[in-house]
Amino acid sequence: MREVRVDAPTLTSDFAAALAALDVKLPLRLSLEEANVIVDDDGEDLLIVEIEADTRRPDDKAREIAEWMVLAVNTCGGFVAVPTNDRTEPLRWEPRYPTADCPLPTAGGPEGRS
Repeated sequence: MREVRVDAPTLTSDFAAALAALDVKLPLRLSLEEANVIVDDDGEDLLIVEIEADTRRPDDKAREIAEWMVLAVNTCGGFVAVPTNDRTEPLRWEPRYPTADCPLPTAGGPEGRS
């Protein structure tokens, strides 16, 4: 089996393209209306994370599992999580690699980072 490197731009673009071909627009996020529901960037429901009744996991772990799934898919899709100052707000997701729609800021740009 070949080694998978998430930080390779080619693999990242292939991953994002494969999801786009399935009509899934990145980045994913948790629904603000329904617990444990993962939505795509257009707000379309994608997945519902549920805990099976016959497992030893408590139901309240479903939201945490959903959060980790969002993080994993977005990271593989070339996004990085940007924490907000308010812990009640959801994370923001920014592209890790430049795209035609969202180039990375330059060192002299408004954010002052490269």
